[in-house]
Amino acid sequence: MLDGNFVASCPLDGASVPSLGYKRQIVTGNSSKEIHRLTGRLPVGKMGRHFGDLAKIRHVITYSLSPFEQRAFPNYFSKGLPNVWRRFTTSFFKVAPPMIAMYLTYSWGNSVHEQGKKKNPADYEREE
Repeated sequence: MLDGNFVASCPLDGASVPSLGYKRQIVTGNSSKEIHRLTGRLPVGKMGRHFGDLAKIRHVITYSLSPFEQRAFPNYFSKGLPNVWRRFTTSFFKVAPPMIAMYLTYSWGNSVHEQGKKKNPADYEREE
């Protein structure tokens, strides 16, 4: 007789999966959805793996450099900051004049609106 620690075997990849407290867990079926539903993971050879363990593609050569051999901020102060200054100065004269014009128009409109809300003393000279 089987106890609660019964381990089911996946028919497609042969890996064993601990049961979830059932007395018996029988894994049958050929679809990956059914195997995923019963075991909680996809069978080996199917897509849907983790990012570092994707499917291999033939005739594709990939090169990578170890993160320990890379320089995190190469030429940051010698070339990076001067490049930021150059990009700022070239775009400043394209962006600043319209923004200044819009700010002046906005402040002028607010002042005219505030003046329009006040009473005109000339309208009330004849009253007493």
